[in-house]
Amino acid sequence: GKEISLDKYLDRMQESQESIYYMSGESVEVMQKAPALQIFKKKDLEVLMLSDHLDEPCLQKLADYEGKKFVSIQKPDVKLDESEE
Repeated sequence: GKEISLDKYLDRMQESQESIYYMSGESVEVMQKAPALQIFKKKDLEVLMLSDHLDEPCLQKLADYEGKKFVSIQKPDVKLDESEE
């Protein structure tokens, strides 16, 4: 859990990845224990952790960055872009 820029995130994204994944919570420690995060870690997908209560509303206003949509991994209907092979 270190701070990175969105550009850095995009650089590290997998080729097939269509979305910028994020989650929010009161602290990185709390978020790292989230079961949803483990699924993404297993798939080697980076998830932005937003610990400031203003981060999420900002992302929702942006909607996308460089053509990649922001997707909260905490929504029950979150879908992984990567095809299950």
